[in-house]
Amino acid sequence: MAGSRWSSNRLLLPALILIAGAALRVWGIGDWSLWEDEETSIYFSFHPHDKFPRTFPTFFLMLSYLYKYTGDYVLAGRYLSMLLGIASLGLTYGLVTRQAGRFVALVATTVVAVSPGHLFWSQSIRYYTLILCVQLAATWLFLEGVSARRPVLVLGSIAVAAFAATCHPSAVLLLPVFVGYALIVYLRRATRPAIPVLVVVALGSALAWFLWDYQLWRILSVRNLYTLSSARDPLHVLVTGAVYFGVPGVGLAIVGAVQEVRRPQQETFWFFLLLGAGVPAMLVGLAALDVLNVTYYYGLISLVGIAVLAGYGVQASRRWSRWAQTSTLLLSALCYVIVLGAYFGSSYGDRPRWREAAAHIRASRQPADGPVNAQVPGVIAFYLGVPPSETMRHELVTKLPERPASAVTGWVVIERRLIPEMLGTTLDGRCTLSAQFPSHMLVRDRTAAVYTCPSQ
Repeated sequence: MAGSRWSSNRLLLPALILIAGAALRVWGIGDWSLWEDEETSIYFSFHPHDKFPRTFPTFFLMLSYLYKYTGDYVLAGRYLSMLLGIASLGLTYGLVTRQAGRFVALVATTVVAVSPGHLFWSQSIRYYTLILCVQLAATWLFLEGVSARRPVLVLGSIAVAAFAATCHPSAVLLLPVFVGYALIVYLRRATRPAIPVLVVVALGSALAWFLWDYQLWRILSVRNLYTLSSARDPLHVLVTGAVYFGVPGVGLAIVGAVQEVRRPQQETFWFFLLLGAGVPAMLVGLAALDVLNVTYYYGLISLVGIAVLAGYGVQASRRWSRWAQTSTLLLSALCYVIVLGAYFGSSYGDRPRWREAAAHIRASRQPADGPVNAQVPGVIAFYLGVPPSETMRHELVTKLPERPASAVTGWVVIERRLIPEMLGTTLDGRCTLSAQFPSHMLVRDRTAAVYTCPSQ
């Protein structure tokens, strides 16, 4: 009876964390407007054989199957990502409990649960929570295989990691972490067991194949994608990742890494150090090389490494004075409350309010009005009633050019902060502001503005 009560008490706290994490991901999921990448996900689910989705088809095929049974494309797609996000929380707790202990697992799961970036992707129709779940499964198999010296599990982890690349090619970033940890284990263990050598050879071969495969490399190359200056700025990638992973979590992770590196309690500390620091370093390096478009969420799996290191950081804070420990934890909690308050409040899920902008155009537009020009034509077309299978090719809404050769006419829908960059003074000089829909994620202005521009 006592054992049963003890087991129940041990399950209560992780259950509460998972329930709270799930509640955050359900809250407001149907209230936020669709945004550009979500609309493309919906569109490609109807065209899975196009070049882009064919390169990494898994998520689009899942959406395609899901949409056969539902007519609410936005909510159904977001619920898929939400369920995968919640599943990743459970996988994080289970994995970290086995590899780093229950206390670290509780802290790590909490850090992931309140991460603004993880929350955002759990409420977006994109493939990143799917990749995270698959990568966590591969990591679980890999660590179990290395610690137990079971080649079957290690080879199984490689197969799962290979499957992750069918969700998005950025999944290959996990393979160097496997290789690095295998080398560390090989060098640290006096017996020089054969299993790490097998891991290095097998994973090195898999890594080379993935990195040089034409399809995967092409999808990341700026020669074939639009060029984003922010996606090639190492500092931008690093700072954005820290903010969306959670600044308090990153700070505690640094504390944990510094404290633990001198005398690690578990050998797997080195794996989570490589995961939390190595993957962001690879992304920063790729951005610095100026050959790839990269962004922080390509390394979403590194959030788990940072969260584990944060668990070690909280563990280390137990040796601090009561005042220092309490102040650090309260300040960390306050930072998360402020960011999440903005996410659920003034930022409308950290996205522009395109739905409201489209509703304004639909209510105000006259048959004689000129064309509709939009920063995100597919999204506006979706909300103006164009079928989701036609939004990217429909003529109702045209793409707003970044550098228009002549002044635009008709309706214009754009994020207000991008007006100087995309259109200069064209709108302010000759167009009328018809409506604006404020959205602010702390210091970043995502306000959607609607203009009417007369014909020449």
